Amino acid sequence: MKEKNLSRKCFALGFLCLAFAFAACGDDGNDGNAVDDSDIDNSGNDTNDTGQLPLSLELNVGVPSLAFGSGASEKSFNVTSNTKWEATCEHVGNWCSVTPSSGSDEQTVWVSVTENNSTASRYATVVITNSDGSLRRTVTLTQSSSASELEVSQSNLDFNSAAGYKTLLVFSNTHWEASCTSSGGWCSVAEPAFGNSDGMVRVNVTANTSTNRTATVSITDGILTQTVKVMQSSPSPGLEVSRSNLDFSSAAGYEILHVFSNTQWNASCTNTGNWCTLGAPPSGNGDGTLRVNVAANNSTTGRTATVSITNGTLTRTVRVTQPAALTVMPTTLSFGSAASSAMVYVSSDRNWSATVACGGTAQYLIWCGVTPSSGSGDQFLTVNVLSNTSSSSRPGRTGTLTITAGGLSRTVNLIQAPHIYVSSGG
Repeated sequence: MKEKNLSRKCFALGFLCLAFAFAACGDDGNDGNAVDDSDIDNSGNDTNDTGQLPLSLELNVGVPSLAFGSGASEKSFNVTSNTKWEATCEHVGNWCSVTPSSGSDEQTVWVSVTENNSTASRYATVVITNSDGSLRRTVTLTQSSSASELEVSQSNLDFNSAAGYKTLLVFSNTHWEASCTSSGGWCSVAEPAFGNSDGMVRVNVTANTSTNRTATVSITDGILTQTVKVMQSSPSPGLEVSRSNLDFSSAAGYEILHVFSNTQWNASCTNTGNWCTLGAPPSGNGDGTLRVNVAANNSTTGRTATVSITNGTLTRTVRVTQPAALTVMPTTLSFGSAASSAMVYVSSDRNWSATVACGGTAQYLIWCGVTPSSGSGDQFLTVNVLSNTSSSSRPGRTGTLTITAGGLSRTVNLIQAPHIYVSSGG
């Protein structure tokens, strides 16, 4: 009986040891179906062996758009990613580029644009994608337009009486159109009378069987307009000049006259003192130019001259005027003994200054002044004097007002009478 009980106890003890062995094997690893508590995150998601969730692809850009001025420039934006990416600039005209064009992780991308010479704004898109194309991000680019530009090579076209043509050069950064306005349609613009940038315009004229005539060529881009004067001489002896008056400043200088003729002509300048002369040669045969020179006028008065152009049958005259550099009126101011003021007129085409000097044998204080003390162009000055209390037995007092312009000066004499005392009784 005792041996039987001992056998049962040994069997039970062996069974318990086997159970503990199976339990230990289950704790050392998964059997492919069971999940260890350590492999469960706080959200209840299954993790990998490192304790992290499966990788989620990310691709982000720092800005949605970039704006550029019309000049060449560059700007940047940041790319944040955990995978490889590529960047391209989608646009027309090859005016945009990106650097670098590929990368990974976080990186700065620079966008460069060339100068926009057109009058229209332009747009592009920078596209950033990951390696398999599953993620796509964009940055919109805008570049403003340049200001409209329009110039022509000449402001005048001169033709003789025969039919012919001449060519104008047009300098522009936008679309333009050309036309010619003339009485009777003798002036026209050859097709194509338009362009989209720099180009040429051919201006045609028919034969002139009448008097001198003019027309106007207009080139416009819708905002700016340039005009060209077209002149065609008559078949009979004709003579015209571009201006009837030449107005100079007091400084030495010159002006150019255009002479329109279909025959030989000569020119001369009539003046006193030979301050007006003509450049060589003062003659021509057909259309030409004439240079009119003047010397500096340092006198106190303005002056005039006359330029005459003649072809033996017709004569044209041009009036030449030149003001004085500095004129002051009057040259003497006389005051009574009481405090008072008077006006002085200054005429000049330069900056000038005015000063007073108050003196005399009985001078004890500054008794005169002038306002304003400086200026430019034509202007009135006010000269003020204080009361003269010196007796009549003494002489009056005198002073000067001096106006200076450049290297020239003019003087006004100031005279104030003494005070007259009247005695009372005997």
